[in-house]
Order: sequence, then structure tokens, then C-alpha cells
Amino acid sequence: MTKTFSDAVLESTGDARDRTKEIQTCLLEKGVCILGTGSFYVSGIRMPQGTSLMGLGEKSLLVLADSVKEGCAVYLASYCRVSDLALTGTEGDFPRPEKVGARHGVGFLGTADQKDGSKQIRHCMLRGLSITNFSGGGVFCWNTGYNIECSMTASDLRIHGCAVGVWIARFSEYHHFIGVHANRNLYGCINCGGNNVFSASSFDGNTTGFLIDNSRKQSPNCAHGTALGCTFNHSDSNRGVGIRVLGAGNGFLFTDCQCFYSKIEVEDSRGIQFVNFNLGKEQEIEVRGGGLVRFSGCVFGDGPVFRFHDAPAVVLENCYDRDGRAIAPPEITETGGEE
Repeated sequence: MTKTFSDAVLESTGDARDRTKEIQTCLLEKGVCILGTGSFYVSGIRMPQGTSLMGLGEKSLLVLADSVKEGCAVYLASYCRVSDLALTGTEGDFPRPEKVGARHGVGFLGTADQKDGSKQIRHCMLRGLSITNFSGGGVFCWNTGYNIECSMTASDLRIHGCAVGVWIARFSEYHHFIGVHANRNLYGCINCGGNNVFSASSFDGNTTGFLIDNSRKQSPNCAHGTALGCTFNHSDSNRGVGIRVLGAGNGFLFTDCQCFYSKIEVEDSRGIQFVNFNLGKEQEIEVRGGGLVRFSGCVFGDGPVFRFHDAPAVVLENCYDRDGRAIAPPEITETGGEE
């Protein structure tokens, strides 16, 4: 008898029993597991290589059991896909975390620092996920290395109420995030890897929108990626930071983006470029130390506020306010103050 997709459908039991083993068995035997409507509690699904986990949209809810203090709801293996379902760290209302924890949604975890690279994880895909209420990262990438084949493509994600929406924690490159709405998290994104691309995505209403951090040399190849057509708005009720770059020495390109009611801070970084930005009124921009930080073709609202400290390589070119008046930075003294 020919098997159909109906053979791979699991139904919710309507309770909090652990369904991890059933889901993993279905993936192993059929290559695919489709979750029906309702909640499915798990302690960490370890997907076999080349398998697909999917649901029926937000009506299929994968819940990481409270007993799991550290770990991921789903661990990817090579050539896996997760699509069209919801994942949560806890059901019901959940306050936004005040610090970063260790309970994650989807984990893309590698072994790049080990001598045997033959078992390194290969390309995976995420699509159409709603990810909420994790104390760590909604999507968590770690130690997948320099290899172009060890990458992730993630599209149409909605991530909120997490400590970190997208967390590329260490030494993890060549990922592409398209159409990600990482809103109302502690951090919309922490990017500590190189060659990662973010396009048509929003990092709005987070305490900090987008953080590139290699201040403690925690990643051997930080930054030199691109954010294209993204928004960084209304951070921390209009008082927070939209973009913060720390210790990034290999450059990063923010282009065709928008930043409203969110500060931009760059510290001890080189080759950071903001091109064709639309910025709000009284936009605050602070640069400390480092090398070239370039603003080109940007349009500002009324009264931008610049604070440059020991940062002689800041360049503003072809920048204007909305009435067409040229914007120039203040002169910087040798001690780092503003004139």
C-alpha cells in the first residue's frame, strides 16, 4: 500500500505529555512529520538528516517543556527544513526577558572548532515560523564556521517576546534572513558572525534592535555582512538603541534602511557604512574610537545629534535634512570632545 502524507500526521493529545520520541520516530521513518492543530510538548527534537518538520500554521504549537532549563525546542541536522508552525518557550502571557538565558527555539549548532570537520552541519531552511517566549534565542546559531555550505536560509519569521530574536552567537557565517519580524524582544538580533545577510526585515520595538558585538573577541570572524532594506525603529519605547556595533574590525554595510526613534552607536569598529538611510528627527548618533564610519546619501529629520569621541575617521557625504540642507558633523578635538 502506498503511503501518503496522512501517515506522517501527528495529532495533539491535548495535554502536556512529552511527544519528542514520537516526533523523532516519525521523522526517522517517514522523512517528514506534520503536526496537527493543538499543542505538542517536547524536550528537544533532534531532527535526523534530510528531514522536514511542519505544521498547519500557528494552529500547530510546539512547546518546550518547563523541565528543560537549557537547550533548544528543535535541533537541526544537515539538510533539514522546519516550516509553517509556531514554537514557544511557554504557553500564555510571558514578560519580555530582562537578561539573556539558555532556552532557545530552533538551534543550528555546529562543531567547527573540532579537528574532524567531516561531520559538520550543512545547509538548512526555516520558513513561516512564529517563535515566542524563549529566554534565549528564537533562532540560535553557534559554531558552524567559515564553510559556505554550513549555512541557514530563514524566511518569513515572526519572533517576539524572546531575549534575542536571531542570535548568531559565535563563529557562524553565510546565513540569510529574509522577511524576519524580530519585534518586542530584549535584542532583535545579536550578530557575532561574518558574512550574514539580513534583508527586508524589521527590528522594531526591541530594547536593542541590532547588535554586532566582538568587543571581547568572542568570534574569530565577526561582521562584514549586510543589512538591506531593514527597519530599526522605536527601540525601548523610543529611548533605546536601534543599531549598536562593538569591536567590529572587518566592516559591515547597512544600506537602504530606516531608523526612527532609535540611537545608533558604533564603538572601536572599522569600515562600518550607513548608505541611503532614512532617519528620524533628533536622530542620535554616537561614535567612539575605531576607524572609518561612513554615512552616505542619508536623509535626516530635524536636528540630528552627533557625539563623536576620538573618532577622526567619521565621514558624512551627500547627507541632507528633509528640506535639502546639507548635514555636516561637528568638528572633533584631539581629546575626543565636540566643538
